[in-house]
Amino acid sequence: MSKSNPEELIRLSLIEWMVAECGYPRSLIAKEGSASQGRRFDILCYKPGEEGLAPLLLVECKAGALTPSAEQQLLGYNQFIQAPFVCLANGTSVETIWYEQGQRRSVPFIPPYNQLICHAR
Repeated sequence: MSKSNPEELIRLSLIEWMVAECGYPRSLIAKEGSASQGRRFDILCYKPGEEGLAPLLLVECKAGALTPSAEQQLLGYNQFIQAPFVCLANGTSVETIWYEQGQRRSVPFIPPYNQLICHAR
C-alpha cells in the first residue's frame, strides 16, 4: 500500500503516537501482518511471555467511521490472534475493547503499554 492511502497514514501516525506517548516498544509492534486465511491485521503489539512473544493488542485502522461491521471484522481477526485487547482507530476516534469477567469493557483511548501488560491475562 502507498503511504498516501488514508488507512496507511492512520496506521503510521498511530504507531508513532503509541511509541512516543504510550511507551509501546517499537520492536514489539508488527504492522500489516497475516492473521489467517488471507486476512491481514493493521497493527499487532506483543508482550514477552513464558514461551516467547504473546499477542497483547490488535488494532484495526479505518479511514471512515468506526462501525459495528468494523468491530465485527476486528473481532473475527482476533479469533485467530487471541490478543486480550483489541482496538478500532480512525483519524479522530479510538476504542479499545476487552472482556473482563464475561463483560465487554471499552475505553475511548489506547491505554499505555505498561498498563495493558499488568492487566493482560
